[in-house]
Formats: sequence, C-alpha cells, structure tokens
Amino acid sequence: MNGGEFMVRVRRKEVVAAALPVQEHWLPLSNLDLLLPAVDVSVFFCYKIDIPHGTDVNDEEEYFRGFGSMVRALKRGMAEALVSYYAFGGEVVSNSVGEAELLCNNRGVDFMEAQADVWLDGLNFYNPDLSIEGKLVPKKKNGVLSVQCDRAQMSWAEIAQSKLLSVIPSFRRSLLNPRRPSFYHPSLDDMYVPISSLPPPNPPHPGADHLIGRLYYVNSEQLTLLQTLASGSSGGIRRTTKLESLSAFPWKMVAKSVDIMENADKKTCKMGIVVDGRGRLSSGDDDKTALMATYFRNVLSIPFGEKLIGELTNQPLSWVADEVHEYPKGAVTKEHILGLID
Repeated sequence: MNGGEFMVRVRRKEVVAAALPVQEHWLPLSNLDLLLPAVDVSVFFCYKIDIPHGTDVNDEEEYFRGFGSMVRALKRGMAEALVSYYAFGGEVVSNSVGEAELLCNNRGVDFMEAQADVWLDGLNFYNPDLSIEGKLVPKKKNGVLSVQCDRAQMSWAEIAQSKLLSVIPSFRRSLLNPRRPSFYHPSLDDMYVPISSLPPPNPPHPGADHLIGRLYYVNSEQLTLLQTLASGSSGGIRRTTKLESLSAFPWKMVAKSVDIMENADKKTCKMGIVVDGRGRLSSGDDDKTALMATYFRNVLSIPFGEKLIGELTNQPLSWVADEVHEYPKGAVTKEHILGLID
C-alpha cells in the first residue's frame, strides 16, 4: 500500500452560511490579486478527538460521539466566523470586463463529513497529491471555500472553542490603489508579460509538465548540515539563512532529476520564493502596519531565479545558495510592491 490506496466515503454534505444576514455586494480584487494565478490552495489539519478520561480507546461508539461533537462545534464556529469573514461565504464571478471579483452574497461554504478507512500513520505525506488532495481535502466545486471533516482511523477554531476573534479582517481595497501617475521598474518585464502576447495554449497531452506537491520533513540536525554546506563559499563573511539553504537544496535536486534528459545542460530551471509585501508597504508606520496585518487577500510577490541546469548540477550547494540570496533582493522593497500594484 503506497499511502494513497484507501476509500473516503462522504457521509453528509451541507452548506454553512453566516449566522447573521450579509448585505449582498461586489468586492473587486486588487491588482496584486489579479497578478497571481487562479489556483485553489489546500490546507490539512489534524485534531485529536476529546474522549473522556477512562474511556476505552477502542470504543467505536464513544469515538464517533466525540467526532460528532467536534464537527458540530466546527460548523457552529464557521457560521459565526463568516459574519466577519463574509468573503469566504461568497462566490468568484466575472465582471463586465472579464476580471474576477468576489460576490459577497452569503452563498455559504460547502461542508462535508466523511469517513476514511486509513490510519494517519498510513498516509503518504510525501505525496499529498496522491493521499490528501481530492480525498481528505475536497475539490472545491462552488464558492470560495470548501471544508471536509474526515473520521480517520482521524480560523474559525477560536470561535469553535468559545473564544473571541483575535483578528478582524479589513476589506479596504483603497490600501492598494495604484499611484497617479503610475510607475514600475523595467525589471518587472522579466517577471510578467501581457496575456495578449502569449500564444494559444496547447491541449494537454500525456507526460506534459504540471504542478505537483511534495511535503518534506527536515529535522534540526539536517537543517544545520544544510546551512553549513550552503555557507561554504561565503568565506565566513555571510552565513546562509535557513530559507536560503532550504531553497537552494531542492533547486539543485530538481535540476539533477532532469539532468538525464537530452541536452538538459542547455535548458534552464527556475526557483521562485514568495515574498510578503505587507511589511514593505508599512515602512515602519504603526497604523499602516496594523491595517496591513488584517488586510484580506494577497500582498505577495514571487521573484524567481533562472539558471542553466548544467550550472545547478555541477556547482556546489554554496554557489546555488548565493544565487538564491541574490535574486529576491529587488522584490523585498516597497518600490517593488508599489510597482506591481501600478
């Protein structure tokens, strides 16, 4: 068994809406939202079921009673959380010019209760596309968010625990209005191109490149070793950071995995790093920092480096880490984020 061969049966499906009425309105996306590809992001949480002390852990009836209690608390908490986070209960629709917008209409969130015939330690966490995506995490068909609670052999979390919300979201799109006159650095032309300049997409075919997900567990000893190897060429002047080390290693490994292809050394391999622009836009202003911390939606940039596969495979890890250190530099500034908005 490879950790992906198990059955998941959906026992119950319903729609959870906000506990209070929501006035229907449209919420436009910012320019930063529109720059990012429209992909669904999956999140997988594991909770320990609260079973009374002294109960036989093999008592199935008590186990499912505890699971049902947890599910009811999560649904109640979600209905209350959607009052403040009402955008999650809406729908993504197209406006008159074909751009995506959020229709906040309290459509609600698809909420499924399912049972999986697998133990957690039997899951293939290395390959979540096989074991989690579409099984323990549902494929979203409607709305903005979908949730599935799985009985595995086994946020709104604050409200579910009868706590007050610690963060109230801000939907002020004016925080990311373009400047007048607008301006962006020519370097952004290396990151983005007009959609109109792209050729029509080819139909998918077997073996075509596609997005895959992988999870890795790196303990502290391995991380220390990676940092030591990745700091080799700096001559003691600069110690490579954990992020640089962890980014350089898979970049080099991915390049090695395709090095067996014909003329691979003449092809390039790219590595991107997500940069949070909230702190850059705040510029030390406490009020702006507080506003940006609660701002709903994306304030991100994804700068990337591009190197020949031959370079990445033949050069030491320290050389790759130095390249990782260099290419995000232009994206960690306020001017870069403002240029993306413009």
